[in-house]
Amino acid sequence: MKYLKITTLDKGWQDRDEILLHAAFQVLVDFMEGESPAEIIDWDADAVSKKAWDECNALYRWWTKIRPKRKNA
Repeated sequence: MKYLKITTLDKGWQDRDEILLHAAFQVLVDFMEGESPAEIIDWDADAVSKKAWDECNALYRWWTKIRPKRKNA
């Protein structure tokens, strides 16, 4: 069995929509930090792959760097 540890949620009750958001981004963070996607996938293979890689990087940067610095969530 595989578990997903969501590091951005506080303990206690969370609404399902909040869990879905954090779970999706936790999967992205785990992928970006744990699987070395830049080394194992040829993101320059075509325009679709390049766009997907750019989007992954933008979302990862927003979730890990920009979003946590917001003054009012």
